[in-house]
Amino acid sequence: MSCSRLIKTTLSILLISWIQPAFAAGKTSLRRAQLPPSQPTSEPAPQQTNDVISDQSLLDEVQLKPQNGAGNWRYAAGLNMAWSVRRDYGARSFRRFEPEMVGYMYTALPWARSWLRHGARISYSNDQAQMPKYVRLEETDWKASIEEGLIWNWYVSPSMTFGYGYDWRRIEARNGGAVKSADSRLNSRQTFTWQYLQFGVGLPALYGEYEFQPNFRFQKLSMDDRTTWGFGFEVTKAW
Repeated sequence: MSCSRLIKTTLSILLISWIQPAFAAGKTSLRRAQLPPSQPTSEPAPQQTNDVISDQSLLDEVQLKPQNGAGNWRYAAGLNMAWSVRRDYGARSFRRFEPEMVGYMYTALPWARSWLRHGARISYSNDQAQMPKYVRLEETDWKASIEEGLIWNWYVSPSMTFGYGYDWRRIEARNGGAVKSADSRLNSRQTFTWQYLQFGVGLPALYGEYEFQPNFRFQKLSMDDRTTWGFGFEVTKAW
């Protein structure tokens, strides 16, 4: 192969290698030019922000969390470890243990964080004051009441409640080994009306699903003036 032929072949290869990329670039530019212009959009472009999304405030967390579909009623049930203070022996007082089962239903009021609380409670007690070993009287009480209360739901939940109900009491004479018999005429059954005004302070836990409430109560039994007040500690669960 002559020198001139070699030079021509080399130039031809260089020319092809230069023309082919330029032709491909031209086709790409032509295709882009034929695309329709982009349509403007009415949606605003996302904006960068440094705001931090925070959780619900503590005030919202202490609200009684569970609710039904309407969102106007709230429910709770639990136990109240209650004691009535009685004057059984002159100036001495006796703390009688009277545990209670309670149930509540809440209605929202038009004022902020204010609720109307409808309640019912049942109580049983067989706790006795100190008596002689061989001759004694035993009192067994069943109580039931309905109540209405006002509650303000905040970091704590103060409440005021008025209740009205009945006390069914059975009195029995008991005797020990040294006494052969006791007069059965001492046995009796009595029914009292039961009224009380109770103040409490609820302490919400687990976003309000549970509540612990120490309470103080002024109370009156229609035929028994040995007790005028009591106290307790209540634990309820809401749903």
